[in-house]
Amino acid sequence: MMKRFGLLPLFLLSAGLLFGAQIDLPNSLSATLEDSVSVLDVVISLDNEDGMKQDGNITTLEFDFPVDKDEWEISRSVGFTYTSNLLVGKVGVLSFNLTPLHYDEDNVVDTSLKLETENQNVSIVDGSFHIAFAKGYQGDIPLGTLIITAKKPASQKLAAGEYAGSISVKRYSSI
Repeated sequence: MMKRFGLLPLFLLSAGLLFGAQIDLPNSLSATLEDSVSVLDVVISLDNEDGMKQDGNITTLEFDFPVDKDEWEISRSVGFTYTSNLLVGKVGVLSFNLTPLHYDEDNVVDTSLKLETENQNVSIVDGSFHIAFAKGYQGDIPLGTLIITAKKPASQKLAAGEYAGSISVKRYSSI
């Protein structure tokens, strides 16, 4: 039997020029854009674990913590793709900040993130995707995958309840 213990929402919103997300609440994000790449030039999308595009650039990851095991590790992933139409190539950075899944300050699950990419124009540096956006139209190009892992060692005791955490996503670009 599995009990649902945790939710980890991931938000990516668009509204101007350079993308930057800030955590407003422990489980939500808001975003503003501030640089030279407009939303018409580069659009970043989220794909859930089934490969389905997420409407509104919002996804929620659910972690079902096993109640019949003393220790466990559970991973969930989100894929990122982009579409762009640039007159000249630009360099961008997509960075992530994670708050751990928690019930309260005494009941915190070790939560980590890992990035993977197969795109030759994307490198992973210090927990960020560094992206070389090519000029011209680029349609639905895979950037990479964000993997979130929740881990409980046998020695840790957790209270029953709903655990929440969040991920902030920030996009910077060059002029």
